[in-house]
Amino acid sequence: MGVSAEAEAREPGCVTCGRVAAFGLDFPGRVGLGAGYDRSGERLAELEGAGFAFVELGTATPEPLAGHNPGVEALASAVMRYRARRAPGRSRPLIGVSLGRQPQHRLCDAGRDFEIGMQCAWACADYLAINLSGPAAQPLHAPDRGGELLAALEDVRVQQERRAASTARRVPVLVKYPVFPGSRLDRIRALRFDGLIAVFADGSERSYVYAAQPDVARVVQALAPSTALVAGSGIRDAADAVGYLNAGARLVQLHRAYVEQGAALVHRINRELASAAGNAAALSS
Repeated sequence: MGVSAEAEAREPGCVTCGRVAAFGLDFPGRVGLGAGYDRSGERLAELEGAGFAFVELGTATPEPLAGHNPGVEALASAVMRYRARRAPGRSRPLIGVSLGRQPQHRLCDAGRDFEIGMQCAWACADYLAINLSGPAAQPLHAPDRGGELLAALEDVRVQQERRAASTARRVPVLVKYPVFPGSRLDRIRALRFDGLIAVFADGSERSYVYAAQPDVARVVQALAPSTALVAGSGIRDAADAVGYLNAGARLVQLHRAYVEQGAALVHRINRELASAAGNAAALSS
């Protein structure tokens, strides 16, 4: 269920509470699954019982990519089939779709790749994520490719507003982006994307880490007030998740830890967040 921007700003919620408003959506919790675990949408029924508030599928490319993903059209079809089968009243989890550029296409066509993904996934997703952290996106971060990266980001925002107008349905668009010490996020803030999925790095674009709370807080401040932060790297346990939330992240994503520990980890984090919320409420009463 969507919420207004005014309500979101007015009711941010405590870091440990259950439901939370973020980029115009009402999330049933703060813990989600990052992209990479289910690139086809065929594991949604399995993930429904894992305790996630949201699940991000993909990354999907415009055309099928052997050994990686079946293409965004096939993924969108799988999500629509899942939604048709899901029992009425079941609202958990929300579904995001991560979109990537086709690696064999020219860099200057990245915006077109993302546009195709948005067109295919618009009707089935609660939100969309533009993946600028994976191997296919790395060339866009080269110092001499800044113009192509900016053009792709601008094209995504234009297409978001056009599709919102033509469909009477605004789908939030987030950017998944590698954040290094000292990273400047001016473009993402200036273009007013709904959210940033930050994968924190220690200086190597392939080495993602758990970030210190002051570093996360600086990113939150750099994005405020228009862009929400989703912290998406390095979480191993409930303490890590709470650390990101205390630093100002609206939501957190698991990936490797879920692969290694399964749904038990998700339920444990949710219990600890609920317990912390109960303790905070008792202290304030």
